[in-house]
Amino acid sequence: ALPPGYDPTHVCLRRVCTPPHSTSGTASPPPALCPEVRHFEDFARLCFERWGGKVRRWVTFNEPWTFTVLGYGSGSKAPGKPYADVRTGPYLAGHNVLLAHAAAVRAFRETAAASGGAIGITNNIDWREPLTAAPEDVAAAERAREWWLAWFCDPIWRGDYPPSMRASLGERLPTFTPSEVESLQGSADFFGLNHYGSSFVVAQPNGKHYGKHYGEGNGESYWRDYEALALHSEEMKEEAAASAWLYSVPWGLRKLLSWVKRRYGNPPLYVTENGWSTPGNESVEAGVADGSRVRFLANYTSELRRAIYEDGVDVRGYYAWSLLDNFEWEMGYSERFGLVYTDYATQRRHPKASARWLA
Repeated sequence: ALPPGYDPTHVCLRRVCTPPHSTSGTASPPPALCPEVRHFEDFARLCFERWGGKVRRWVTFNEPWTFTVLGYGSGSKAPGKPYADVRTGPYLAGHNVLLAHAAAVRAFRETAAASGGAIGITNNIDWREPLTAAPEDVAAAERAREWWLAWFCDPIWRGDYPPSMRASLGERLPTFTPSEVESLQGSADFFGLNHYGSSFVVAQPNGKHYGKHYGEGNGESYWRDYEALALHSEEMKEEAAASAWLYSVPWGLRKLLSWVKRRYGNPPLYVTENGWSTPGNESVEAGVADGSRVRFLANYTSELRRAIYEDGVDVRGYYAWSLLDNFEWEMGYSERFGLVYTDYATQRRHPKASARWLA
C-alpha cells in the first residue's frame, strides 16, 4: 500500500521491476517471446488496480535502449557481461520490451485506471547531427537516430521497426505477428523523451566482409550495424559535465524535438529527463553555487521554448534530472545530477542555485 499522504502523479513501472526479458534471481540471454512478458502484464495490472485512482500518468519502461544495449549488448550495465551478446542481445531484449509494453497498455485500457489517465513509454537519445552535408554523412546520422530512438518508437507510432533496420539486420531482428502489430500501434497516449547531449556523425561503412568472419574483427555488433561514427567537436567540448559522455549542446534538443514532430505526427510530448552532472566529490559550497547546471538548464529550456513557439512541437511538460543527488547507475555517487545537494554522510539536503532558478 502507498504510505499515508503519498499521492504520486507519475509512476514508471520500469523503476520497480526487473526487465521482462529477465527473471528475478536468475539471468540469461533473453529468448525471443519469453514468458516474462505475461508476468509483466500481471504486475502492471496489479499496479493499475491498486493505484489507478491516484496516478494520472504511467510510463511502462524508462530508457529501453539503455538497459537493452548496455545491459544485454555491451554488458556495462545489469545483467552484465556474462549474459551479454552484442550481436543479438539488444534486438531480442528490445523486442520483448515492446511486447511487454503493449501488454501493459492493453491491461491499462481494460481497467478503470484508463478513465482520466494516460500511459506511454519513455525513450532516450542523444541527438546525432551529420558532420557534413555529404549524402553519406546525412544518411549515417539518420541511421544512428533510427538505431537509437526509432527502433523503439516506430513499432508504436508507425507499425514496425525502421526499414533501414529490417534491411540491414535480417534474421537478427525479430518480426511481429499481425496481432502484435495491432497491439503495438497506438499503444502510447504521449511521447516520453529523455535527452542530455548531442554529437556529430560521419559515415563508417562496414565493408563487404562484415559479419562473415566472426571473431576476426568483423563480427556483427550493434555498435557497427548502423555504420556511423559519433564524435564531438572542440566547440562542444568547451562545456563538459562530470559524465564522460555529456557535453552541453542545447541546439540538439530543439532539432530532436522537431525530428520527433515530423516523424511521428507531433504527438503530445513530455521531456521526462534532461540534466547535467558535476563531480561527486565537490564540496557543499561548490555544489550549491551550481553555475554550470544553471547555464545548462537556461540554455536547454530556451531551445525547448523555441521548439514550442517557433516550430510548433506539442511539448506538454519538462522534467529536470534529478531532484536530488543520488546513486547513478554503475557510476554510483561519483557524479551528481541533483537540483538539491545531498550530503551523503549526514543526509542533509541543500537546494542548489539550479533549484532556485528552475523554481
